[in-house]
Amino acid sequence: LVLEVLKAISSKRHTHDILFVFVEQVARIVETKRCSIVRVWGSGSHAHVLASHEDSAVCDHKIALDKYPELRLAIHTGKKVVVNDVYADPLTRPMGAAFKEAGIDALVVIPIVCRDLQVGTLLLRAARQGRGFSFREISFFEVIAEAASSALEKAQLLETVQLANARLEHLAVTDALTGLYNRRYFEERIAQEAERAVRYGLPFSVLMADVDNFKQVNDTWGHLTGDAVLRGISVRMQESIRRVDMVARYGGEEFIIVLPQTGGLGAVSEAERMRSAVGNAPIDALTGPVSVTVSIGVAVFDAKQMRTTDDLIGAADGALQRAKQLGKNRVVLAENREGKS
Repeated sequence: LVLEVLKAISSKRHTHDILFVFVEQVARIVETKRCSIVRVWGSGSHAHVLASHEDSAVCDHKIALDKYPELRLAIHTGKKVVVNDVYADPLTRPMGAAFKEAGIDALVVIPIVCRDLQVGTLLLRAARQGRGFSFREISFFEVIAEAASSALEKAQLLETVQLANARLEHLAVTDALTGLYNRRYFEERIAQEAERAVRYGLPFSVLMADVDNFKQVNDTWGHLTGDAVLRGISVRMQESIRRVDMVARYGGEEFIIVLPQTGGLGAVSEAERMRSAVGNAPIDALTGPVSVTVSIGVAVFDAKQMRTTDDLIGAADGALQRAKQLGKNRVVLAENREGKS
């Protein structure tokens, strides 16, 4: 039976899936009303039910330990707790009314992993109605807990490492100041869009935006205020784009936006919406509200005339410079080599 349980959980990769299959299998072998895995961090006043055989959706259900004296004792001693009559045992007698309402007459708590810094304390808790647990059943709980502890601990550790790796990957493509994607990720994304555009004949555009007179903001209010302004602009840009679009910090006070499946008219319309979102209201900064505007250059990818994505970026940058020359706080669409917009 132990081998059957271990075989069942070995096919799972996610911690919750392993925990649920574990309690489900244990409850199948030893008749129980409730069978769950509970985790406690340190000496806190709460515990978390990580899995329950009654409901696969239970994942991180918070419970107060003062209502579970059997859990508190198992955590304190690091040993199993067996109560075959919850109404007569001094440990659980004060909670008799709650047990009666829940239909529980006997319970067992078996430590699985004790006080691990990565995992916490994991406990197997089984409860039943009508009769107590036999010596044979209690021995099975101990054996299965011992056999499963390594698998559960490794699964939890693996998931912790995976989450940490995902976090590192996110940091690698994120600008620390604004929370937008960084230039590295932009370059990967624009290469993908160019390949898609060539393969399927789909349009896509790039916007290059620059904060007007940003040096004056820094000189007047300081760099901390300047940083707050950049963060505020980033939020407004994010809120003004579509879900399929991507905005990145290109460098300094420059931002660049990729608009998949978007031609010139659509790109100009989105650029105007972004320009208005930034300039229509002051941005709250450390020294008070600061009014800023952006100039935006728009370029549409042309596979026949543009050999690389650098040509597209150069076209957007040229349009941006044109917007600056025309008085700033405006959108300009780049002309192609034939002189057409």
